[in-house]
Amino acid sequence: MKQNLMMQVFGSFPLRISVMFLCIFSNLKVRSQIEDYDGQPRATIGTLVPLYASDGSTIVSPGRKFELGFFSPGNSGNSYVGIWYYDSPETIVWIANRQRPIREGSGSKLVVGEEGCLNLYSGLDGMMRIAWGYIVRAELLDDGNLNLISENNEVVWQSFDHPTDTWLPGGELGILTSWKHHDDPAPGVYSFGMYPGGNPELLLWKNSSGLILWRSGVWNGSNFNSFSIGQANFSYIRKKQAKYFTYNVPASLTGRFAMTKEGQINLWVRAENQKWRLHVSILAEDCNRFGFCGPNGVCSTLSVPTCSCFKGFKIRSPKQWKSANWSGGCIRIRPLQCSNTEFFYFSNVSMPANAKSMNSESRKVCQYACLGNCSCNAYAYSDGKCSLWYGDLLNTVVGGRISLGNLYVRLENKKLSNALLAAFITIPVLICISLIYILWHIWRRRHNKKEYMFASTDLLTSISLLVEFYNTRKNR
Repeated sequence: MKQNLMMQVFGSFPLRISVMFLCIFSNLKVRSQIEDYDGQPRATIGTLVPLYASDGSTIVSPGRKFELGFFSPGNSGNSYVGIWYYDSPETIVWIANRQRPIREGSGSKLVVGEEGCLNLYSGLDGMMRIAWGYIVRAELLDDGNLNLISENNEVVWQSFDHPTDTWLPGGELGILTSWKHHDDPAPGVYSFGMYPGGNPELLLWKNSSGLILWRSGVWNGSNFNSFSIGQANFSYIRKKQAKYFTYNVPASLTGRFAMTKEGQINLWVRAENQKWRLHVSILAEDCNRFGFCGPNGVCSTLSVPTCSCFKGFKIRSPKQWKSANWSGGCIRIRPLQCSNTEFFYFSNVSMPANAKSMNSESRKVCQYACLGNCSCNAYAYSDGKCSLWYGDLLNTVVGGRISLGNLYVRLENKKLSNALLAAFITIPVLICISLIYILWHIWRRRHNKKEYMFASTDLLTSISLLVEFYNTRKNR
């Protein structure tokens, strides 16, 4: 996944509404709740029943879990329409007009207009439309969701579809965006959500550059590869028009994911009548930064230096690595020959990004699937699921909090290579030795023949001389 692609996808994302986390505000010290006919706090806003900022009026969910009204964060002097916990009014979970604050709130009101839209009016800023859809009333529910209801009693719009910087249980995760400042809930530096069109995983990135700072790892059906979800029960919903994550917490607890202005994602939980406690925190650590160690690099949370190369790979740019710039990653020591490969497994790793998944009966079947494609560089098998990686391996982590299992990386088959190398060296040597021996043998035979011929000539001459000497002596 390229980082500039993230910028293209998210850089212009319509951030119409947002949320604030642990904000201290001043004008909600006194509640003036709209009451229904039975004297209970009202949970709806209609055409004839607006919500005024001047009297601090609010609406409350039926079970008194959440409250909606006007508030002013810190010392900003601006007013916003938001939702907060009824018993924890400093904990804002949604804001209607985070990008368009009300500069003077005393004459402001929130009302369902006659044209069927939810409108926010301000004396200085005029009218701004919060939502639309031919509605007749706005209703706040006990899960913190603001629903806009049509005449047919259908939900035509809900705040859960437009989260700001807080993700409530049961809500669909869109894009969370941090506050710009503790006094300013406008969209800030960081965003958190799921990459549309990609593998099901959660990402944290910088809005200005699209740089991915953290990733959860791919969802495997029950957990994320590198993110412990603890008491949050996640679900991945796949529909024709949308794919998204949602979650729930045990019924005995109240929970929320909230994003700080520094880009930290926290899961807060509490029991009834108890204080909030931090359950899970997501930090943008080095190994959580997408592609921190570059292609085919391995990031370790337990060793120094942080980055290293897979077995069979070497550093692409040693000079860069000496300056702690690991983005160049690693390359193979020798080019991979498709017909001469084996797999080396790395245990307890969080898997690389961009895997291709398939069902598999066994690890062997998964291995053969990888062997059957020369572009496949690694595979992993777990519970009937085969993951295959083509091209460079990006974002592999060892020593993380969650480990999916063993990653099998395709390498050169050294045993076969050594045997071939030995054969390549031995056969020519044997041929040379044989040729030398044959030549020597031929030379030797020829040399011995000449000596024999010379020896035979000398012997015949000697015999002739002896015969001649004997005959001479005899004739005398």
